[in-house]
Amino acid sequence: MQKARGKRVHGNFLTDIIFENEDIYILFDDGEKLLIKNGEILEREEEKLFAWNADIPNSGWSMVIAAELYRTDKKFEIHFLMENRNEYEHCKIWYLTIQGTDIQEIIFYHVHSKVKSRKSEFCQA
Repeated sequence: MQKARGKRVHGNFLTDIIFENEDIYILFDDGEKLLIKNGEILEREEEKLFAWNADIPNSGWSMVIAAELYRTDKKFEIHFLMENRNEYEHCKIWYLTIQGTDIQEIIFYHVHSKVKSRKSEFCQA
């Protein structure tokens, strides 16, 4: 397995995972998307995603703590270490791994975007 360099996504909030035809779209709060062509989820320990909202304190979040991109034979794998934190500040660390034939970054620029002011505090046991 060869490690590849890619977009820096840690610290971003994951807002949705969309399945369209054979592809998977990973949506982030800053408007950016990752498109995984011919995508397949290999590991997803948590189904619930919390969409963080800057206007609602303690709205909860699903944040990418770390990400790694690998090339395996003819496919790519992207591994996410995630943190879910709900409105009650309960938190869970989990893994999300997606495989596909190509990974593309789709960028959207917003003129009036809000700055993220919350930072992840690792879950304490």
